[in-house]
Amino acid sequence: MGDPGPLAVGIAPFGVDDLEFGRRDQYVAAFNWKVLLENYSENYHTPTVHAQLPVAGYEYPTECAGRLVFAWDRPLQPRDATEDALHRFRPRERGWAGVAGTMAEESFNNGVYIACFPNMMLSMFVGFAATFRLEPLTARTTRVTRDYLWAPSVTPLRREQDYMATRQVVEQDLAICEALQRTYDAGLSAEGVLSTDHEASIAHLHELLARAFTCG
Repeated sequence: MGDPGPLAVGIAPFGVDDLEFGRRDQYVAAFNWKVLLENYSENYHTPTVHAQLPVAGYEYPTECAGRLVFAWDRPLQPRDATEDALHRFRPRERGWAGVAGTMAEESFNNGVYIACFPNMMLSMFVGFAATFRLEPLTARTTRVTRDYLWAPSVTPLRREQDYMATRQVVEQDLAICEALQRTYDAGLSAEGVLSTDHEASIAHLHELLARAFTCG
């Protein structure tokens, strides 16, 4: 897939090479593949679409470079050294190495979320990761493959908790993306500019897409 760019170093603390494949889900969803890619690359939908997540007391910063959009959970009141690293540092800073020291008590928390243009996404936590791969089937349908991986030391109970929490998030995202596709099909999509506060990452993806069409 080529060089993802300098932000790829941000997953190094999580030891992704030590994880083992656990299970796979596949969905055929009624939206263009770019809808889910954009959804994954912004966080302002999280408090409303994923209201079950512990969003209170967190920020969701995002960095863009190369082919990556890199976001993470930033606790405003850190509870331990791991959360302190997530609070204080950014992916290319030396202190970022501390972000994977302790597994969070809650599944799907204290993670990093990476969109790799054009069709790969990764959610990374201590001891657990989940990937998205997008395969366009038509202009309005996409095959979504979700793989789940765990460190060998993670217990079966925690694996089930991780899986159930993550699957709920996935199904919420698929539902909102299908709803958004229906607005596109109805000709209701906005033609305005993107939000500089919340959608700079989507603008980055648009630039990558335009560049791919130009090079092609």
